Amino acid sequence: MRPESSSTRTTFTGLDCTFQRLIRARGLSLRELRRRFGVVTPIIDAGAKFRAPARYDDTLIVEAFVDTWETKRFRVAYKLSIANAR
Repeated sequence: MRPESSSTRTTFTGLDCTFQRLIRARGLSLRELRRRFGVVTPIIDAGAKFRAPARYDDTLIVEAFVDTWETKRFRVAYKLSIANAR
């Protein structure tokens, strides 16, 4: 098992912040999700497709949306893009 890289940690931190903003924009919080719906939000799968590199000083746009909603689980998908792409 390889140690976690700082770039991986930074990526997941950024995605988590985006998820927090997504649920807060709908008037919820993680605590409220658990209280009202019995929902917890563990990461059970993470994957990515890299289509173009981001470089230092690039401004990244991170979008999140609920891709799948089922009775006991949901899937959040993310789209990252570079502002003013080259």
